[in-house]
Amino acid sequence: MDKIVELKLPSLFVGQLLDCLTIAVEDWHRTKLYHESGYVDPEEPCIRECSDAYEAEQIENYYKQIIAEIEKQLDKQGG
Repeated sequence: MDKIVELKLPSLFVGQLLDCLTIAVEDWHRTKLYHESGYVDPEEPCIRECSDAYEAEQIENYYKQIIAEIEKQLDKQGG
């Protein structure tokens, strides 16, 4: 595992980080669907660059793990 880094940020900053990470998860999910079906939602056209659906899903899951870890730490702090 990588070196652990401790950050102290205002809760508003953490909320904004979680929002951005959630958008990234959605983008990678759409990218996975695009690679599987070729469909691009005209309302949400953002498709990320990657090789295939498997890579997109791996990146999507990575961002989900980051979100889960942040939320776990927030829960421990009561916030």
